[in-house]
Amino acid sequence: MNNRRNQRIGAQVERIAALRLIYLGFKMVCRISTPTAIIRGKRIFCGKAEGDLRAVGPGGTSVLVECKSRPERLTFSDLEKHQSARLDEHLALGGISLVAWHNSDGIYVLPWDIMRAQGFGKGHGIGSEWAAKNEIKPNQKTTDKESK
Repeated sequence: MNNRRNQRIGAQVERIAALRLIYLGFKMVCRISTPTAIIRGKRIFCGKAEGDLRAVGPGGTSVLVECKSRPERLTFSDLEKHQSARLDEHLALGGISLVAWHNSDGIYVLPWDIMRAQGFGKGHGIGSEWAAKNEIKPNQKTTDKESK
């Protein structure tokens, strides 16, 4: 029962995050489906999704978004190992990696490169104050490369 509730909340957060991304100016925002197979009439999850959302950013840049819902703080351990690895890999390949964090104050779209540069890693977390200061704003450049 709790797993179904978490899935419903996750789906709601993904929809809210997608709307926020559109508001921020990202294009072609879409949900990434978890790989499944139908076996004996039942849907079975058979792999891990690359992330939660994909989009196209400025200049056609690939955007990968991981969505999280945590009431107070977002900690590095809230991300599964494969999720942080995908965000790191996507960023290293020249894409824009983002974390959409929904909490009791609202939703924040946070640049993964800034989170990592400011020490977001094992044993670290962020609160609403940090998120509000570092979130992407409308018409804001989303990477250091765009600023140059």
